Amino acid sequence: MNTILFGDRSRWDHAVQLVMSKHPEVVIIGLCDPLDEELATTSDAVITVDEVIHSYRSGQIDAVITVDGSIPEWNEYLHQNGVDRNFAIQTKYYRMSEEKLEKEERVFSPYGSIPPELQHLEFHLADHCNLKCKGCTHFSNLVKEPVFADMGQYKKDIRRLSELFDNIKEIHLMGGEPLLNPDVEEYIRITREIFPYAEIAIATNGLLIMTMKQSFFDTILETDTMISISDYTCLDEGKILTYLSQHGIRKCELRNGKQVFAKNLNPAADEDPGTIFAQCPRRVCTFLGKGSIAACVQPFVIHYFNEYFEQNFSEGGTISLYEDMDGHAILKKLSKPMEACRYCTYEESFSWNVSGDPVPMSDWCVEKA
Repeated sequence: MNTILFGDRSRWDHAVQLVMSKHPEVVIIGLCDPLDEELATTSDAVITVDEVIHSYRSGQIDAVITVDGSIPEWNEYLHQNGVDRNFAIQTKYYRMSEEKLEKEERVFSPYGSIPPELQHLEFHLADHCNLKCKGCTHFSNLVKEPVFADMGQYKKDIRRLSELFDNIKEIHLMGGEPLLNPDVEEYIRITREIFPYAEIAIATNGLLIMTMKQSFFDTILETDTMISISDYTCLDEGKILTYLSQHGIRKCELRNGKQVFAKNLNPAADEDPGTIFAQCPRRVCTFLGKGSIAACVQPFVIHYFNEYFEQNFSEGGTISLYEDMDGHAILKKLSKPMEACRYCTYEESFSWNVSGDPVPMSDWCVEKA
């Protein structure tokens, strides 16, 4: 079977290894990254999306294999354009050991039977924070008292997600500031137990890293968890990274771009939800909270904004995990705009800073012309 690998080029090498090791009957004759078609000008082995479709229609290839099963839109697009034989590699296979891979019959599934997979999930270990960032998109600087996650609820919900989805590609345990939660290690271990092939990260501002117990770093290493640090201008990055290195932590990152924040709230609630949703960078930041998920965090935390400023911004858009529907149905719901999108508008950027006292609504709200 002659095929083309379709998807993010960062997966190409690993995908080639997987396919060649499990499916010697498959011949990969080309590569395509739909997010960067300029690559097609750099190599004869790389082609454009249009060329992929033409190659299939003309019989030059027998099928297309997408390299990331957590992005069903790719396979749907190919199908709508006549590529009936298209497959997807589930992301769990990229993290499986060779021993477990040997027991798998195949590493890709055909369109129509690709298991549902969630691309990204966020969860608050704490709503409050030890840093008061101006215009915090999670409204953590408006949380007046400590608010921690409910362990029992999390265990129930994360197990339910494992019933609905074959895998979650990325899980970010965050806040607020997650390191404020005294049970942070247990949350990490539960997450790894339930989703052994997820890419798990603790998203932190980094200020508490050098106060953590050795058992925290042991947990990070044993569960293969990433420490993801927001690179705010107030951080001594070098000191923090040196400390992590001294504790054997190599899997860590500084999240660039955190020197700039953006406000996007619209008190008039007069935007078209579809238009706003389509251009929103947070629409794929699926958030979990108290038995429900939503396309972003806003429906779960906007109540802090409403309470502080005596507003009534919509909290609509959550999807119960316990309704009678499967993972595919949930993915379809997540791909549609929420009622809360009316209260958003186009982003207005500003440099990172700490919030004033009292905190003004203008830290979040865009003044429209």
